[in-house]
Amino acid sequence: MDSIGPAAGIVIFVLLLMVEFVFSGFEAAIHNLSAKEIVKESLSSKKKKTDKLLKIMDNPFKYVNTVNVIISGIPLIVGGVYVNYLNTHYFKAMEHPYVALAIALVVMLYVLLTFGIYIPRRLGNRYSM
Repeated sequence: MDSIGPAAGIVIFVLLLMVEFVFSGFEAAIHNLSAKEIVKESLSSKKKKTDKLLKIMDNPFKYVNTVNVIISGIPLIVGGVYVNYLNTHYFKAMEHPYVALAIALVVMLYVLLTFGIYIPRRLGNRYSM
């Protein structure tokens, strides 16, 4: 992050947060789908989207496990990059760097959990077919 600057780092953070948002919502929606609803929708609409959903429903663990790996990996990447960046640029000059580091971690955790997991899962549960 030293060479790309803080603005690009924020853009990357927002992009990773959006990816996590989409995958968390997808995971919640897959858990709420029922095969009967998908078959009924497939027979009435003949869309490719329902055929893909039926394929996913045949083996949902493959997709759900992949999504879980992505959802788990994004906060690790973001946390590792930003904690290192904040530590080298801001916290070393402070009188109590560990307090600032703890506050930054709590804020980052709150943002990632709220906008990356909780809100997308609620939306995925609400709008899953």
